[in-house]
This record gives sequence, structure tokens and C-alpha cells, in this order.
Amino acid sequence: MTGASRPLEPGCRDGCQISWHPSSLDRDARWSAIGQRGATVLLTGLPAAGKSTIALELERRLVENGESAYVLDGDNIRRGLSEDLGFSPGDRSEHIRRVGHVAQLMADSGTIALVALISPMAADRASLRDAHEEAELPFVEVFVDTCVAECERRDPKGLYARALAGELTGFTGVDAPYEPPQQPELRVDTSTTSAHEAVSQIIEILQAQLRVSAKGASMRISAKADYAIRAAIELAAVPDGKAVPAERIATSQGIPHNFLEHILSELRIAGVVRSQRGAEGGYRLAKEPRLITIADIIRAVEGPLATVRGGKPEETEYPGVASQLPRVWIAVRKNLRNVVEHVTVADIANASLPESINVLADDPEAWVTR
Repeated sequence: MTGASRPLEPGCRDGCQISWHPSSLDRDARWSAIGQRGATVLLTGLPAAGKSTIALELERRLVENGESAYVLDGDNIRRGLSEDLGFSPGDRSEHIRRVGHVAQLMADSGTIALVALISPMAADRASLRDAHEEAELPFVEVFVDTCVAECERRDPKGLYARALAGELTGFTGVDAPYEPPQQPELRVDTSTTSAHEAVSQIIEILQAQLRVSAKGASMRISAKADYAIRAAIELAAVPDGKAVPAERIATSQGIPHNFLEHILSELRIAGVVRSQRGAEGGYRLAKEPRLITIADIIRAVEGPLATVRGGKPEETEYPGVASQLPRVWIAVRKNLRNVVEHVTVADIANASLPESINVLADDPEAWVTR
């Protein structure tokens, strides 16, 4: 695993022709516009500890939640940006520095950079943290603390076997050192903790401790999604699930009739409502209102939950059975899609919002961008 060591000299920062070109956008303005704050998550540990597995699962979960996230895997970076580097101590440090700088730029842009690197030396990891702190960017260190015996047992690339046989030298965990983090934000032993559990713990840190996962602070609820939900609430309020003509829904909620017909058609295709012809024709919900969440309706007319933003709910009139919907939007603004995934149309139609929603909706800082 050793490569030819070569001198690595830092470029000049002062007194030469290089200067930093600041963005024309303020970072807070950028983050507010995209509805997300950036951060870097460093997953460090021995080879085969499970760093990449956790990083990929974390990336998937974040993206499914509408977050921008990207994995910077050490092996992948060595195929391009660091293809000129070997595995000498100096080259390893330079590799980590390069990846860390890319992660810092991504975090500044508002993306959550997920860095999966062995990064065996404490000094190199400290440099990454210091650079992020200097730039006032969130940095989360996750120590994937899987014992060397378990890593050797897994050995997916056969590298431990080769190192133990003397075919490779300078291999971390065999004949090259690994300095364990002393104060990581999270320690995970993948021999006892699943990747799913580890990801949930990391997301909790991003949301609660660093308040990074801030889509809820600037979600975009389009007029289309808002109208679709109000239409579903009208149907949920009808006794015995009787069919309701589109004209009645449009009049009750002040929705343009032609627009409503298009929305109802999309809800029908998505299996949220059913249409009924005849003298008593109209629309009804396809299943019990308590089984239809706000998220189900948004997905039906917008696709995957991405972004939801708009004016404050009090600027729009919500008549009749939809009168509780503004409180849901306020709570969404405060706490991401934990709200839309759990509030049902029945909760709104029956004016029986969960207490957690009322608490969020009553928070005076609900409209403060995180």
C-alpha cells in the first residue's frame, strides 16, 4: 500500500497573484433560498469498518427527505482528484486535505457533504475540523469504531489478507497506525449497530444539535398542493364518504374550477380519490381519511417531496373545514416533513390536530429561517 513519497509544498496565500473571489451571494441568503444549511459529516475508521456503507445509506435517506447530500468516498476520489497520490504518510495527508477542501466548498454551497475516509491521523482530522470552524461551517465527526478483528473477518477487498501475508505494506490496521478520535460527535460500532441505526443517529445530530437539516424552515407549498389538500379535507368531512361534486368543493374553498378538475384527476390517478358518475356523482376519498397523510397528497400532485415555500398562511383565507390547515403549514415551516408525514386529512377535517402540531404552530419563531 505504500506509494512513492514526494514533497508536497503548499501554494502561496499571501503576496502572490492568487486571491479569493467571494460569492455575490451571502451564505445565509443562499441557504435560505434553497431551504437547507450545508455541513460536512466525516466518517472515519479502519478499512472495512463500514464507513462507506453508512455514508451511502445516509445519502439515500437525506435525499429521500428532500435534502441535497453527496458522498465523497476516499477510493472514488483517488480515481480522479487524487489519482496522482500514493499511500505514503505525506500523500495520505494531502489526499485528506483535498477531500476536506472539496467538502468545505460543498457545505458552503448548502449541500451536506458525506466524507468516507480512513483518515488515520488525528492531526489531519483536526485540520479538517479547524478549516470548517474557521469558515463557520458545521462539522460532524463520526468514528466508525469497528474492531480490527471484525474488519479482518469482513475484508471485502481481500486487502487485510494480503497485508497479513506481507504482500502489502503500510496498511492501516496491520502495519500502519490508526489514531482513534478522542471526542467525535458520534461513535458507532457496526458489529453491534446496524447501518440504519447509525444513520438515524447521525440525522438526529444534524437536525437537533446542529440544526442543519432545515428544509422545514423554508419548504415550498405550491398553490396546487395547497388546493389538493383542501379538496381532500372537504371530502374527509363528508359523512359516510358520500361523493361530492367538484363544483361544491371549488365553491367551498374558493378554488378555480378548471384548476380543481385537473388536481382531482391527478389525485384519482394516484389512488387518493375516486370519481363517481351519475346523478349523485362527484368525488370521494379512496380510503379512510385517517389513512391519508398530507405527504400522500403532496406526492400525488407534485411528485417526491422536494421543496415547499410560500407566503405566510395568514395571508390566505382558509374557509370552513380547512380552517386548521394554516396551523399545519406553520408547523411544517418549523419542523420539516415530520409534520406532513404524520398529519392526516381526518385530523384537519375533525379539528383534532396532534398536540405536537399545535405546539409547533404556536411557536413565535416558526417563521424564522434556520
